[in-house]
Amino acid sequence: MGKSSGTAIAVIALFISIGFGGYFVYDKFFAATTTSNIPTSNQYYKEAMFIYIPSGEAWSTGNSLSIEFNISEGESVYFSFEGLVNLDDSSIPNTYVEFRFKVDEIIWGYPRRSVRRYNAVSPGGSRISVSMQHYNSTMLPGTHTITVVCRGDHTTDSLRERSLFVQTFK
Repeated sequence: MGKSSGTAIAVIALFISIGFGGYFVYDKFFAATTTSNIPTSNQYYKEAMFIYIPSGEAWSTGNSLSIEFNISEGESVYFSFEGLVNLDDSSIPNTYVEFRFKVDEIIWGYPRRSVRRYNAVSPGGSRISVSMQHYNSTMLPGTHTITVVCRGDHTTDSLRERSLFVQTFK
């Protein structure tokens, strides 16, 4: 190796150093901040354990997750539901469980989640997690109530651990 290869390495190192230094200066002094600081106004959380899923077209109302929350002028709201469905081994091979949000006594058509089992028999049943989320920036200020409702087609299917989270923010 001669003097020219050492000079080439030094020039490459210089360019890399200038590049990193330029990036550092740009990032610290000129780049816009990409993190968002959303001030949280209120958070509500509730969890519940076991219930059997009602069979038929009726939505469950008993023993449901329900939270009363307040929205101030200019606030948005975020809902998050998570649960564990148990499709029992004795239920019919083709079975389903459906979930929706019910806000102020109105069952919303969206979002909705369905858990289905098609022509399958599994000893011990099937356990399937389900989640449902919604963001709304148009709800009127005031006190509201959200409930997670469900229905299915077999009375031995059940909803295990489940939780509901509500967050309002500007």
